[in-house]
This record gives sequence, C-alpha cells and structure tokens, in this order.
Amino acid sequence: MFWYFLTAITCLALGCLIGFLVSIRNTAGTSVAIVRMANIVGLSILVKCIEEFSYANTVKLSALRDRGLTRDDEAYRAEKQIQEKIMLNFKDGAVKHLTLAHSGIFRKVMPYTDWRSAMRFLESNKQLAILFRTGAEND
Repeated sequence: MFWYFLTAITCLALGCLIGFLVSIRNTAGTSVAIVRMANIVGLSILVKCIEEFSYANTVKLSALRDRGLTRDDEAYRAEKQIQEKIMLNFKDGAVKHLTLAHSGIFRKVMPYTDWRSAMRFLESNKQLAILFRTGAEND
C-alpha cells in the first residue's frame, strides 16, 4: 500500500513538473514573438518619423531656394549638412536605445546593431511591418 501511494505522489510530482516546464517553454516562445513584433513596430515607426523629417527638410530647403539661395551658397550647404547630421544622430541614437533596452535573453531576437542592419531586419520582416502600417492607417 505504501508503494502505491509513493508511486502516485511521484507521478503527480513528475506530471506537475513536466506541465510547468512545458508551460515555461510556451511562455518563453510567446515572449520572444512579442518582443520581435515590438521591434518591427518600433522600427516601422522610426522609418515613418524619418520620412516626415525628410519631407520637412525638403520643404525647408525649397523655401531657402525660393528666397534666392542656390545650392552652392554656404548657408544652404551648411543647413543641409546640419540636417544630415541630425538625421544620422537620430538613426544611430534610436537603434542604440532599442538595443540597450533589450539585453539578456531577448538580445537574440534583435539581430541588428546599427541602422543598416536594422533596416535589413525590417526588410526581412516586411510583411509584418506592412500589416502594422495598414492597420495603423485604417484606425
């Protein structure tokens, strides 16, 4: 009678342990998928911000040309260099911030370290990014 009881307790404990381990494995997979999607959404938003910023820069440079400045004028070139530097700093800072925010076990979900590799990651997940953008535009 004692052995039956011990066997039943052991089976119960093993069943609980196996169920717990399977649950952890499924939860970890879900967490990785959520972090991956969050990265895709974040990078999509950054790309949209850069599009808007580039448009604003184009309008600003066009206004300078309308005021009589040519592309060869020092003020025009200086303004264009400042805007390019701001854009480069924004891209590098945004990717650096994203990579620092996801360290540890979620680092493998983010296979990028700079803007170029981040855009390759976004390109490889283009369908999810398109799905996010079309959903955001419909709201």
